[in-house]
Amino acid sequence: MPLIVVLMLICVISLITIGINTTNKENKQIAEIETKAKEIHDYTITNGVSGSQDISTGEVRVHNSSGSDILYNEWRRFLATLNWDNIKSFTFTGRYGIFNEADAFKDMGTLTTINGLDLLLVNSDGVFKEMFKNCRNLKEVDLSAINLSSNFDGGSQAGCFFGCDSLTDVYTPTSGRWNAVDLPNGGWYNVDDENDNNIYTSFGRGTFLDKGSVHLRKLVNYDIEYNLDGGSVEGNPDTYNALSGNISLKDPTKEGYTFIGWTGSNGTTPETTVTIKCRETTGDLSYKANYSVNSYTLTIAPNGGSTTDELSHTIEYGSTKTIANPTKTGYNFVRWDVEGEGSSISGNTFTMGSEDAKITAVWEAADVEYKVKHYTQNLDGTYSLADTETHTAKTDSNTAGPRKEYTGFNTPEEKSATIAADGSTVIEYYYTRKSYTVSLTSGTGISGTSGGGRYTYGADVEVSATLKENTTQYTYGWSKWTGSGVNES
Repeated sequence: MPLIVVLMLICVISLITIGINTTNKENKQIAEIETKAKEIHDYTITNGVSGSQDISTGEVRVHNSSGSDILYNEWRRFLATLNWDNIKSFTFTGRYGIFNEADAFKDMGTLTTINGLDLLLVNSDGVFKEMFKNCRNLKEVDLSAINLSSNFDGGSQAGCFFGCDSLTDVYTPTSGRWNAVDLPNGGWYNVDDENDNNIYTSFGRGTFLDKGSVHLRKLVNYDIEYNLDGGSVEGNPDTYNALSGNISLKDPTKEGYTFIGWTGSNGTTPETTVTIKCRETTGDLSYKANYSVNSYTLTIAPNGGSTTDELSHTIEYGSTKTIANPTKTGYNFVRWDVEGEGSSISGNTFTMGSEDAKITAVWEAADVEYKVKHYTQNLDGTYSLADTETHTAKTDSNTAGPRKEYTGFNTPEEKSATIAADGSTVIEYYYTRKSYTVSLTSGTGISGTSGGGRYTYGADVEVSATLKENTTQYTYGWSKWTGSGVNES
């Protein structure tokens, strides 16, 4: 006796929404189809089972109003009447049963979807092994209603999806004794259980015990592209798939800017918190970092000088401001010393960096004038200005004023002064008169002298001499003063 297997499949949502049924809604849909001049071919498969093919959409519909099984030869005869180059989907309504049909959809290269298949009858384990073979455009198969009561040994179902390179979704049988069924195109994952992070390459008996039908989906790696707009970030992945968990994008940084959020795959409004829920997301993603420019404070320090600028300014990162050179009496402006990351100044143009900045004036001492006044002593002890000289020296330098030599006057000790920036420095020297000794001696015929002593330079000195008394032998008279000069003391 042949082995009879009953496969129950629950209707899935059809990817083709135009139906041909006997309800008012379906009649309206049929009318719309006719209005659009779509080419539809109708067929009678067997008693109570009808079929149709819409050439314009590639949809094949099978409706069973009788509950009868479709025999192998009846199904084959129906398939032979179809335009195979145009088959994109099968939609079944009512009971669908095929007896002993091993390869009901084999080699339908344009088929993409099978919807509503609710009963498949086979009489041996071998008849199912090539059921969908070479349906290279088939994307989704729902086997959730299949309930296998027999044991298919020998891995006979392993290749039922052979050549289904476009397959992305499979709903596994609810129960039954399946040997391993290979899944094409690498790894697959369990859509229904977010805690199941296993990667599946096949399913079979015991794979999903007590879980009923499981929705398996092809695991696809997608790219994540970032436009950081000059910023940088570490830790954001470049790819993801359904098993990557929830990915929270890390914030990038950009010198001189504040990150205000991502735009792109999350929308056009910048968001600082972006979480990619990988199980709910498909397709390549792209994100652009958005920033607002920062403003910082510039402080101007004239360093003892003066400036026509305000001493505090608020400037955006990367923006420039013209800075006037400061002035300071007695000094030459050399440059600005700049503090603050990334800030700089070239000539009179300041460029703001990425933090508060300060510029401090650097000065060098200029040559300024100072005066040296020379005072000589009068005979009465007071002093009179003899000379005034103008010299130059560096501002704030400790400078010794040059002295002069005056005949009859003592040269004072050298004096120094700190040179004022405004040229007001005066160094004064006071020259005292020298003192000299007048010594008188009595020559021939002189009995005595007077007026000798100590005198200052320039003083009037009166000296006198007394002649001796004349004698019978000598008569005395005044001749002149002679001397050897003045002895300094």
